Amino acid sequence: MSTTLDICIKFGTVAIATLGFFLGYLQYRKGQRWKQSEFASREIDKLLSNEVLVLACQMLDWEHGKSKVPAKFKDTRNGKEDFEYHWSRYERAMHASIEGPDGLGYSEDERYCRVIFDDLFTFFYLMNHYISVDLIRIEDIRPVEYWTDQIFGSELTNNKGLFTPYLEKFGYSGVIQLHQRFKSK
Repeated sequence: MSTTLDICIKFGTVAIATLGFFLGYLQYRKGQRWKQSEFASREIDKLLSNEVLVLACQMLDWEHGKSKVPAKFKDTRNGKEDFEYHWSRYERAMHASIEGPDGLGYSEDERYCRVIFDDLFTFFYLMNHYISVDLIRIEDIRPVEYWTDQIFGSELTNNKGLFTPYLEKFGYSGVIQLHQRFKSK
């Protein structure tokens, strides 16, 4: 009788230990998932609080406009306080060459367009990298999809692949991959 009781106690101990391990693992996974979500939230906060990234999104969203020059460029603006942007300017500014479409380089405003969009493309490239290494999930950054849609085919501005050659030429393939991830989920 005591051997049966001993076996039941041992079996019960193993079952309780297994259940405890399983519940602990579930808690661990839940905590890890929470940390991923927090990280993604902080990254989206960067998009919404960085004046250059905000301007880049604004430039994508509006056909044309005027904005204050970001602090990052104040020293290079020769006293000009405002920066004017327009989709027609992007066609030239985002040409996939260093010399410009005509080989004569870029105007000051065209160079600003390139630098501003470079910051945004770098941000999206990093988001794609974070997904690739399982640091975050695509669901965590779903609000970003709107902006990748604007880059790759905005109906608001009739943009059809304007940025793609630039992204491919200058190593921003992660931006293209991020957009494809949004469209495949």
